[in-house]
Amino acid sequence: DDPRVRAYAARALGRTGDERAVEPIIELLNDEDENVRSNVAMALGKLDDERAIEPLTKALNDNSERVRILARSAIDDIERQSSYEVIAIYGRDMDFYTEDERRSWIAELESIGSSLSSDMQKYMYPDGPVISYGYGYDGYISVTFLEGSEINESLMDEIYGIVDQKAVHNNIQDVPVEFEFEGMPVADEGVVTTPPSSDEDDICVIDDDGNVITYTRDEAYLDEDGNLVIIGNDTTQDEPGTNKQTPGFTSIMLIIGLLLSARNRK
Repeated sequence: DDPRVRAYAARALGRTGDERAVEPIIELLNDEDENVRSNVAMALGKLDDERAIEPLTKALNDNSERVRILARSAIDDIERQSSYEVIAIYGRDMDFYTEDERRSWIAELESIGSSLSSDMQKYMYPDGPVISYGYGYDGYISVTFLEGSEINESLMDEIYGIVDQKAVHNNIQDVPVEFEFEGMPVADEGVVTTPPSSDEDDICVIDDDGNVITYTRDEAYLDEDGNLVIIGNDTTQDEPGTNKQTPGFTSIMLIIGLLLSARNRK
């Protein structure tokens, strides 16, 4: 009857990737414990099985905001997994039971990510195969290679060594890093790659040629509908790909690498 046991069991089943785990996990979406339901939603997002879409959609009406957010993220994950491929996972597995544990860990990852810009620059597209890197709500740092790029273990070892060195500097051992393939995101008009976390952060967009354009907060802002508004321009660019979810609660929260080279706040 221990909810911790049920939560850990759900996560363990989610990590197996076994389709037989889907139905047993779905049953736990009705658990009375909020933390169990939250972990169940995350586990279903990792199983890449469309049978989970309907129960997760019902969970969007859960009385817990946290469960609703994770259910939405899980649905997005399932839909997204058809367009990307995990190559390898380095470091340790991450387990969380409480939201405080997760937030504390994500704060650590944010610190690591913000220190990677200069070291990762040479690997970034078009000079290298990396199109994005960042951290996710699942507690992993992710490095995304452009689909079709020639990737080998030596390159992943090299990049992991850079991330791990930054993590060790923060007293973190065996930092978890996921390497994956994904196609280059392209839209007819600029797509905002990540929401700014404060009024001082820059905004990065990808134009229809796949180029990354950076706007300072003096040059542009996001309106209440998530549209990019260029200051001094009478037009507002509709950004259908804008992610308006609360920072720290997105399904993957991939932060385009160039954003991490934004100006340092002093």
